[in-house]
Amino acid sequence: MKKIYFKALLPVLIICIIFAIIPSYAQASSKNPVVFVHGYFDSTSDIFGKSNFSSLKNYLIEQGWPKDNLYVIQFSSITGSNVNNAHELSKFINDILSETGSKQVDIVAHSMGGLSSRYYVNQLGGVDKVGSLITIGTPHYGTPQAYLASWSAGGREMIPRSIFLNYLNNDLLTPGNIHYTSIYTYLDEVVPYRRSRIDGWNNVGGFYNLHITMLMHNSVHEIVRDNLSQ
Repeated sequence: MKKIYFKALLPVLIICIIFAIIPSYAQASSKNPVVFVHGYFDSTSDIFGKSNFSSLKNYLIEQGWPKDNLYVIQFSSITGSNVNNAHELSKFINDILSETGSKQVDIVAHSMGGLSSRYYVNQLGGVDKVGSLITIGTPHYGTPQAYLASWSAGGREMIPRSIFLNYLNNDLLTPGNIHYTSIYTYLDEVVPYRRSRIDGWNNVGGFYNLHITMLMHNSVHEIVRDNLSQ
């Protein structure tokens, strides 16, 4: 009698286990893939084999983002034009969407990477493929420091009132249904924080270390988490 009773209950137990597992899996996989976009003269790894985004990526993994859904793009030129970078970003994102089956990605971009990302959204059809765009220390209105890098295409484009920036900022600042966030530190020694503020965005400033090290700041990590698609 006990064996018959157990056999009758076994299918019910299996179904209960499956339904207990599925919600947590679905919740984890429902997050958009996240694409990290480096800035000027930066790459996916330094001499120690780590990315400036490493601590932020590790934090998001701790917060429930699947490790395999966090991507860092390496541009073919670390000082090249934002237009070229945007085209590379477009292909990179299309490959991710095809690979994962996701409809959208979220973008977290540092410094000049935010300009390449905005051009992708505005000009290359990214407006329907991005759920959240978060820029960190991005010179949306240029930086005087860019004059020192005027020997390169990327540097010239970041000079205040450059042809590229005028074109980018005369277009829609918040196209589509994307959630836009600009994070900046008042201590930024490369990009004056006022040049990171952009009308219509969620502008968040604080004393978050310097231009590069703000990527390692706990408060920046939390702001990024809270403004990604959930």
